[in-house]
Amino acid sequence: PEATISCVICTNDVPRASLPSSITAACSHPSQICRPCIASWISSRLKSSGHDSLICPQCSEQLDDIDVRVFATSEIYEQYENLVLRTSLSGNPEFRW
Repeated sequence: PEATISCVICTNDVPRASLPSSITAACSHPSQICRPCIASWISSRLKSSGHDSLICPQCSEQLDDIDVRVFATSEIYEQYENLVLRTSLSGNPEFRW
């Protein structure tokens, strides 16, 4: 029998092998969150707090571009990229909208 673990967000039992080993490269714990929940969590955080608030829900390590690309849908990743670009451009005093 395949080992399962209960996702800490949706509480569904999922095969341990299907969980990511970690959510960020900086995380020092095994992930206990299924991929669909990670994607939903990223989407929710982007909508409510922006890209600077994307942290691991288990340990608060910051998600980087690669982490978002791995877990988010292509639509959400595009929104993330647009937010990052807008933030970068708005911080440049030489840039005009």
